[in-house]
Amino acid sequence: IEVLLAALVGVMLIGTAGDIALDAGRRLLAHAGVGVAQEAPHLDVAAFVVLGATLVVNIGVSVWERRVGKRWDSPLLVTDALHTRSDVAVTLGVLAATTFVILGHPDVDGFAGLVVAAFVATTGIGLIKRNGAFLIDAALVPVARVEAAALTVRGINSVSDVRTHGAPGAIAMDLRAQVDAALSLEAAHSLGHAVSDAVRAAIPDVNDVVVHVEPSPRPG
Repeated sequence: IEVLLAALVGVMLIGTAGDIALDAGRRLLAHAGVGVAQEAPHLDVAAFVVLGATLVVNIGVSVWERRVGKRWDSPLLVTDALHTRSDVAVTLGVLAATTFVILGHPDVDGFAGLVVAAFVATTGIGLIKRNGAFLIDAALVPVARVEAAALTVRGINSVSDVRTHGAPGAIAMDLRAQVDAALSLEAAHSLGHAVSDAVRAAIPDVNDVVVHVEPSPRPG
């Protein structure tokens, strides 16, 4: 659920970027003498102070959420940090555009909006790609890393068909481990448990490993 919500935030950011870009486009057309004239942004001193304070708070919140999200492997916290960073970009855009208007350059307003829209859209696309990979069960751990951990168990000849699903901090996987065909069922079962323990010890994000033990192919 957390990964799905994070991906939906990405979709919302893209929609927000579209709205910002449309408004910026209307302002650029108005400055060019095409379309309906748009009112230039105007902020008094109090508004500047409030926006500046909001900017500082949002930067702090974004940094904190990102650190905590990374520490606890929480896609939703990391996503909210990026969402807050987009708010920072919007605030900076408003401050920059208003400053240029005050300095006598109202045409910069539209360009500032396009830059902000591009930043927000890029953030949204990144969130969709990152969390979409979890939703379609893309490989969450390099196969070579899993194989290396499994092959530390004496008696495992090879590993194949490694599949992962879940999200960071809650990765589940299943794999096939090939052993000597002469081993008893009990010995093969013990090796399977040993492989599961070895993989989880080597890769902390993995909390569940299902090992299918099978005999190695006979040569020739």
